[in-house]
Amino acid sequence: ADSSPEEKKVVNRDTVAKVRARFGANVRYLEYEPETEKYGGDIYRKWGDAVQHVETEYSQICTDKEFMLPFTLCQEIAYLEQNLDYVSVESLRCWVDNTNKNGLVCLLARDFQKSSSINTINPKERYIQALTETSTAILILYRTKIHKKIYQYLENYNIQDIRFGETLVSIIGYILGKSHHTNETISLCRDVTNLNRSGRIDTKESTALRYPPISEYKTLGVLNQFYIAYKNCLKDVLTDILIDDDLSDIDELILKSDCLINNTSENGVISILYHYVMTHKSIKKIWMQTPRLIKQPIRILTGYDDSRWQINNVPNDVILIEKIIEMTMPFHLVDTDNSLFNTNLKVNLNYGIIF
Repeated sequence: ADSSPEEKKVVNRDTVAKVRARFGANVRYLEYEPETEKYGGDIYRKWGDAVQHVETEYSQICTDKEFMLPFTLCQEIAYLEQNLDYVSVESLRCWVDNTNKNGLVCLLARDFQKSSSINTINPKERYIQALTETSTAILILYRTKIHKKIYQYLENYNIQDIRFGETLVSIIGYILGKSHHTNETISLCRDVTNLNRSGRIDTKESTALRYPPISEYKTLGVLNQFYIAYKNCLKDVLTDILIDDDLSDIDELILKSDCLINNTSENGVISILYHYVMTHKSIKKIWMQTPRLIKQPIRILTGYDDSRWQINNVPNDVILIEKIIEMTMPFHLVDTDNSLFNTNLKVNLNYGIIF
C-alpha cells in the first residue's frame, strides 16, 4: 500500500517487479495518494482499503519501519489453525536503536509488556478487559474476515483521524473475538535508528509524533466532531455483538473507553508530569528537541529508562535484522530514491543469506 510521492513510487514499482521476478513472490502492489490530512485519517483509509484487497485467510499490517519475523508469523498462524475460536494473535515487538554509544541495541517495545490474552467467550467481558490490560492491536495477525470487518466499521462512520482510529481498531478487534498474546516470541522489529539520528527527535520518522494528540483537539476545535463519530462507531459495534445481552448500560460502557483516549501510561506524580509535558505544545516541543544525554537522567529518575527494556539475548533473526539496518544506514543519510537492488548490498551470516 504505497502512498509515497510519485518519484518514489517509480522506484518502488521497479523494486516490486524485481522481487517478483527474482523470488517468484506473490506481491500485490497498491498505489494511493500521499497522506496530506492534518489528523491522519487518510492513513487508516489506506490501510482499510488495502485490507479489503486481501485474499488470504490471515492478514497483518506491517509499516515501512517494521521488519516482520517469518518464524514467529508461522507460529502465530499455526496457533489460529489449531484454535478456531480465536480471531487474532499478538507477540512482542522490539525496536532497533542506535543511540547507544556501543552501537545498535535492541529494546522491547514497553507498551506491549502490558498485554494479556483476551480469552473469555463473553464479548462484553472482552471489551472491559481490553480497556485495562492490552495495548494497541493494530499491527497484529488477524483472521482476514475479522480484519476486514474492523476497517469496514471505521469506513462506515467516516473516522477521519489517526488517534480515535487507532483506539477503535484495538477495541473492535477484541470485541469481535478472542485474542491470544504471548511473551515468548517477537513478531515485529522496528527500525528507529533515524528517529533520533542527530540526538533530537525527527517527527517525520514517526506517525505517532507527526499528528496532534487528542489533548490538543479541543483547542483546535475538532474534538466534538471526532469524538461523536468515535462514540457512534463503538456503539454500533457493541450493539451488533451484544445483541442478545442487556444493552441498558451501553452508554456507560462507551464512557469506559475514555480511559484509553486519555491514557498517560503511568500513575501518580509521574503520570501528572508526563501528561503536563505532552499536552502543552511548547513544553512538549522543547522536550522532544532536548538531546538524549540530558533526557536520559530524567528518564532514569522517573522510571522511563530505556535500558531496562534492552534485550540481552537477542534472537538470531533479530540479529540478522540489526545487520541489515547497520549495512543500509549510509543510504538513510541522504534522501535517495535508489533501490537497494541497484547496490551491491549482501549480508552473509551463519544463519541466513540476504541479497
